[in-house]
Amino acid sequence: AAAVPPPVAAAAAAEAMSISSSSDYVSSSQAVKGSDDDDDDVTQRLVNAASFFLQHLTCPDRSVIEASLSSLQSALSQTDVILPVDSLPPKTYGDDVPLVLANALATVLVGDATTTTDGMRLDAARVLTNLAAASSSSGKNEMEEEEGMGYYGTMKEGWCDIIARSNVPKALVSILEQFVIAASSLTVPTNGVLIQLSEQCAWALGNLAGEASSSSSSSSSTSDDNASSKTALWNAGAVPYLVKSMTLSFQIAKQQQNHQMTNMVGLCRNAVWALSNLARGAYTPALPFLQHSNNIQLVTSCDMAELLLAPEIMNEEIAISTSASWRDVANEVCWLLAFLTAREDEAV
Repeated sequence: AAAVPPPVAAAAAAEAMSISSSSDYVSSSQAVKGSDDDDDDVTQRLVNAASFFLQHLTCPDRSVIEASLSSLQSALSQTDVILPVDSLPPKTYGDDVPLVLANALATVLVGDATTTTDGMRLDAARVLTNLAAASSSSGKNEMEEEEGMGYYGTMKEGWCDIIARSNVPKALVSILEQFVIAASSLTVPTNGVLIQLSEQCAWALGNLAGEASSSSSSSSSTSDDNASSKTALWNAGAVPYLVKSMTLSFQIAKQQQNHQMTNMVGLCRNAVWALSNLARGAYTPALPFLQHSNNIQLVTSCDMAELLLAPEIMNEEIAISTSASWRDVANEVCWLLAFLTAREDEAV
């Protein structure tokens, strides 16, 4: 999916903040500074940044929350190291601090103009995308994975599991719903933050669905019982809004065919990719992707045909400035079709 934009430097703003003297937290300067340290130091910086954000959730000054969230996104975007689930200090928040963090990010994501800014919402979506990309093993090597195994060899809870039981899936889907409503009423801005935000949310949904598919395919179970993330996405109504985001972004781009529409290809590609991850899995039925749900038209053969022809229909030069192309869209559609046509005869 589209590359995460460069991190926003928030050191100057963060260092101006006053924080608690509690030993569970570090100073703002410690939370945002980076260096060529080893993975342990990088991990500690991630923990510091996450703790710093949590500490300032109730701060009456919105700029303080914005700077702390920007610092967290900056820390995550500068490394491949995963924020350990069990590393956040439990003080004040109880034992389930990761869930508190996930719910806090969901609250920022769906916040209104009085409580959040567009930059805060984008940073929240980017942080969630990074966290959702972490597997249950949190990128550990084989020895570390064995140490992280629970009784009977089950993996300890990872970020995708935590996000699945949080408010995040509904928050991500609600952003796509906003895009669908705006696009359907022809009020969606051609280069507005809503398109950017929707593209990022579709990416996060795809990461969650992809991790769920990986978990279920690597399990010895005969069902998708391990795919809690996928179940949470279904329950949040992800499928119909991903389908509608896919079709509307393509139709708008096709009608406009100008450089203001370059961001539509990223949203379309991410939506199709997320759908293909949701459709992946031997026990995932295809009919729910095709049938009507809540009066929203789902995947049709006409949609698939048009998207397969997108590289021929669309001017690829228009999308050259983005990290996605209409050929990428067609490729993801092929994967989606491969999964859907391998299911029940009625769906085929």
